[in-house]
Amino acid sequence: MQHLKINIHGKLQDTGYMYFVRQIAFLYGIKGFVKYTDDDSVLISAEGKPDAMKRFVELSRIGSYNIKIEHYEATKSPVVNYEIFEIK
Repeated sequence: MQHLKINIHGKLQDTGYMYFVRQIAFLYGIKGFVKYTDDDSVLISAEGKPDAMKRFVELSRIGSYNIKIEHYEATKSPVVNYEIFEIK
């Protein structure tokens, strides 16, 4: 099991990015959450099997046509054992 905290900056609000991330999480069995922070960036706290996490990071870094990611930073953290993936 691997846990990552991911901070993302860019044009993210009103783009459906958090729903996009949640769909990827469901697809790969990732647990945790995604939320906006006080500075309008996005924080993802996610955990899952290493192969699934690798794909999750790849896809969440790409975004979609109306999302412009300017900075993406993923940091390993201790496993929390989340039970679901949610939008906060």
